[in-house]
Amino acid sequence: NLNDLAQQTHANAKAKGFWDEPRDTGGVFMLIVSELGEVLEAHRSGKLASLIRFESVINKYLGSGFNIDENGIFEREFKLHIKGTFEDEMADVVIRILDWCAYADLAIDILEYEQFGDFEVEKDANAGEVLLEIAKCICLASNAPGDAGQELHLNAALITLFNLADAQGVDLMCHIELKMKYNATREHRQGKKY
Repeated sequence: NLNDLAQQTHANAKAKGFWDEPRDTGGVFMLIVSELGEVLEAHRSGKLASLIRFESVINKYLGSGFNIDENGIFEREFKLHIKGTFEDEMADVVIRILDWCAYADLAIDILEYEQFGDFEVEKDANAGEVLLEIAKCICLASNAPGDAGQELHLNAALITLFNLADAQGVDLMCHIELKMKYNATREHRQGKKY
């Protein structure tokens, strides 16, 4: 349930100090767009997650009785095998959208909204063009009058992201969960001003 996940991402963002002060809509939406740029850069560089290697190492430590969280093993292996990859950056985009949706009390129902457009993404689709369409949805959402307009455009962005992930063979939910766990290990506001 993406609405439940949105509440969780927002609670995590609040716990890390991102909502200690009021945030401007433009800044929040620009950060989402900047994450899309990071997705493209990772794709251009061929930087893909090594999920099998990550899980292999984690399972080895778990099998030895190590506490992977207390010993920093999860964080270390995440940085080595997943951080900054195409899959990881896609997860960042979804997390930022979900955080905003929870903050603004916007409903996420990609099955409902999918009927309003053609969101299919072919396996050989140009990633840059797909990401640009998602960026357009984000820009439209930032200027949409009322909650219904924002809901429509943010749901469209999410549908397209999940379809891009499917076309690329990415288990996006798995990467969202891993990124959320990693984010919980990070410092207040990830060392940033806002």
